[in-house]
Amino acid sequence: MTGGDASNTENSVLKIDPLSPFYLGSGDLPSLKLSTILLNHHNYDNWSRLMRMSLKSRRKFGLCDGSIKKPTDEFLLGQWEVVHYTIVSWLRATIDPVVLESVPYVEDAAAMWSDLEERFAVVDGTSIHSLKTELGECRQNKGMSVTEYYGKLKSLWDALSIHDPPFACECGKCTCDIASKAVKRLDNERLHQFLWA
Repeated sequence: MTGGDASNTENSVLKIDPLSPFYLGSGDLPSLKLSTILLNHHNYDNWSRLMRMSLKSRRKFGLCDGSIKKPTDEFLLGQWEVVHYTIVSWLRATIDPVVLESVPYVEDAAAMWSDLEERFAVVDGTSIHSLKTELGECRQNKGMSVTEYYGKLKSLWDALSIHDPPFACECGKCTCDIASKAVKRLDNERLHQFLWA
């Protein structure tokens, strides 16, 4: 093997596959804002959903949920660190400055994701009541298009479905199709809410 061949082999080994979670494209800068929503004290569900989709589309969410472990291979470890700190920067870039002051500077993406979830994903009776009250008061104001009105309702419905999901069969043995009946009832309720305004 000539010196040139050794160099070519070394270069091919050091390339990261674009499908690898350790790959960063030219646009994946640490200052990139992956979410148009800044996390504040009231929008964790929407923020986390957008961030999760953005990170999954880049094959990087596993570093936040802990399913992608720190590699032992020296080359991959170096790339993992670059990607890892980029993700921490992405998370910090999408947090409202007021909230960011209360978020400790954590250098571990999984610890940071877990801390944010623990602090902001609080689901209790008060949250559900607040969503239902907001749904009850939701009206199509003068000048509001049908599309805007439906979007507002849909956002509230989605949030309520996350916090208070409809009942469904859990045993897997039911033959009465209760899950689809529950969904149909929920759809009818939503249609009435939409038409009521």
